Amino acid sequence: TYQVTDLPVSIMHRNEFGAVKVEKGPELIEYSAHFGQNTPLDSPPTLDDLRLPPHEEYLTELSNQLNLPHQNPQEVLKTLTTFFNDFQYSLKLTASAHITPLEHFLRESRAGHCEYFATATVLLLRTAGIPSRYASGYAVEEFSYLEEAYLVRQRHAHAWTLAYINGRWQIFDTTPAAWFSLEEEMVAWWRGLYDLSAWFTYKFFQWRWRESESTHDWLLWLILPLSLILIYRLYSRKKVARSQPIKPLKTYQIAGADSAFYQIIQQLNAAGYIRQQGETLTTWLKRVQAPLLSEANMQTMLTLHQRYRFDPASITVQEKAILAALVKVWQNNVVLE
Repeated sequence: TYQVTDLPVSIMHRNEFGAVKVEKGPELIEYSAHFGQNTPLDSPPTLDDLRLPPHEEYLTELSNQLNLPHQNPQEVLKTLTTFFNDFQYSLKLTASAHITPLEHFLRESRAGHCEYFATATVLLLRTAGIPSRYASGYAVEEFSYLEEAYLVRQRHAHAWTLAYINGRWQIFDTTPAAWFSLEEEMVAWWRGLYDLSAWFTYKFFQWRWRESESTHDWLLWLILPLSLILIYRLYSRKKVARSQPIKPLKTYQIAGADSAFYQIIQQLNAAGYIRQQGETLTTWLKRVQAPLLSEANMQTMLTLHQRYRFDPASITVQEKAILAALVKVWQNNVVLE
């Protein structure tokens, strides 16, 4: 979508990533979305689209094993497609204490979710000299025959690769196609009831906010009894099938929630260095610059914090102590105006 018109709202915000937020509008919003295949949404490639992360030498080794640097772009795509055919989609991740999660994914586990496939594909394309970007959005595949429209749910969130070939960005997705059906298998038994309730609520607001009266108002009153009948049938069917007792939900603690680095973030926010919506932690710290980045240990603290938060292997007790000590030193040495 490159343009939205006929949107009955008073305030609309758009961030640098294209996400749109609206405020002060009716409970039902109807608008027109304009889209096209040749819309230039993405900027031309830059040197950043060929950059490789430090300390990931195995990417170059793997690229040479696959002979990617000596192949043309179409051959590279074919080689990577064949390479990832031996991988599996999985939400149950394993980790290694000796190598990074991405190297573990490529060399040992060969199983992961779409973020791993997209990240690995982007970096391997870059080793072959092809500008590449990591893209995320939603896969639109579920069709509702009740509404005669496609449905997009949170679990349909997906990541893929954009490769710059023949003067344009092309979608390249190496995630196994089975990911969509595997996500479907994890759906709760009551999804049908929720969908029916959401559809009924939508039809109610559609009737309430329409601009002119219709000569078919009597059809609306058929929705309620029909909905109740459908809810009863769906619930009865699920109740028979659900013979096993429901296990209590497990509670999970967010990894790295007690990281000492959050003390620095709080101090920066209090001093007026506000992190923008959608801005990564690394980008924010670069934007802050002196005197904050003049501290030599800032990069070490940031690396430990990011590993503590996102690395499945986490960090050791000794590294946590090092992080806490470095944060204390930073607090004693840096004076925020």
